[in-house]
Amino acid sequence: MKKIISILAITLASFAQGDYQDTSNVKIELVSVWTTSGDILVQTNPKHNIQGLSCTSDYWLKLSETAVGYDGTLSMLLSAQATQATVTVRAYDDQGTDFCKLGGLSG
Repeated sequence: MKKIISILAITLASFAQGDYQDTSNVKIELVSVWTTSGDILVQTNPKHNIQGLSCTSDYWLKLSETAVGYDGTLSMLLSAQATQATVTVRAYDDQGTDFCKLGGLSG
């Protein structure tokens, strides 16, 4: 029974995030902050893929200050930008907004 509940919880958590799109082999071009909210805006070069997502802007990815792993993700973003390392970014639909959420970063 515990296994079933665990599998159900993982499945529901993945659905809660919604649709996403990974874009590989990009560099972090610009990292900006909204001082009113603490949210981070990220530009990649080339631009991240939003095909099939409802967010309409491929100009920025948004990392919310309240996101789990915010500090670690911000650290990785700044390191990738400074070293111009090639990374993979994950864009999630942020229902009702132009910008996609930054849902993952790997290098």
